Amino acid sequence: MDVIVTGGSGFIGTNLVERLRKDKHSVQNLDIRNGQDCNVNYFPRINFFMMHQDIVIHAANIPAHRLSIDNPRDIILNNYQTTLNICEAVRQSGRCNKIVFLSSFAIYGSQPTPWNEDTPVQATTPYGLCKIQCEELLHRYHEWYGIDVIVIRPSNVFGEYEELHQPLQVIPKWLDDFQEGRSLVVNGRETTRDFTAVDDVVEGIILASEKTGFKIYNLCSGKAVFLKDVAKYISMNVAIANLPKRETEKWSGSYNKAMNELDWKPTKTIWEWIDERKREIKAERDIIESGSGG
Repeated sequence: MDVIVTGGSGFIGTNLVERLRKDKHSVQNLDIRNGQDCNVNYFPRINFFMMHQDIVIHAANIPAHRLSIDNPRDIILNNYQTTLNICEAVRQSGRCNKIVFLSSFAIYGSQPTPWNEDTPVQATTPYGLCKIQCEELLHRYHEWYGIDVIVIRPSNVFGEYEELHQPLQVIPKWLDDFQEGRSLVVNGRETTRDFTAVDDVVEGIILASEKTGFKIYNLCSGKAVFLKDVAKYISMNVAIANLPKRETEKWSGSYNKAMNELDWKPTKTIWEWIDERKREIKAERDIIESGSGG
């Protein structure tokens, strides 16, 4: 299969491209980090690439949920424009007729948990608003032009290459703080998140990409975890701060639809990942100490 992955040099994208190539698919990685020729905002170039593909997995965006409060115009303009370009390029391609779109749990806002695919969307940040707008745009292109659209809503993804997510997400930031001897700052004493392994997300994307029509799938662990407990599992040097304005306190979802329709379920916990990373950090320290001692 010939596949375009937009944002294929980011956190989830890098894992996805590696898996697709391992599975012997032909993959075109369009990411601005690879040069202007791969800029998804440049429509003529995207249009050219799309004529030779079977499917596009659209992961390119500025992933700035909290930071979008201070920079709404750039984030909404970029993220919506890239999605519109993908829709139009697919419509005009004559070959590609399927878009898999990576949305976000940010679209659920502060609705009561656990969230499922039928939970009403509620934007609390410009980033969440734009994801809602992109989902609506894709739904209309499905209705108007018959394009197959699969929407993936992943939650709090962790795993290999997570350092490529800019700004850093909470887990790699806390691991950096732990490694450097800094306090781990938790925003909100009762704040919860629903953590999902990137390998599980990639598996879900691949399974969902075989579907047709218009489908939406949550990919999550289905478990609300207190952030203060995660921080204390990493380090005892933890400080609690106030939850920022517009930040969602309770955050968790249901993956029942993905389990029933895709035979998908999460296989790795956040605790296992932290154990792995702490062992790696200890091994790095041991090497440094043995070198300095010699």
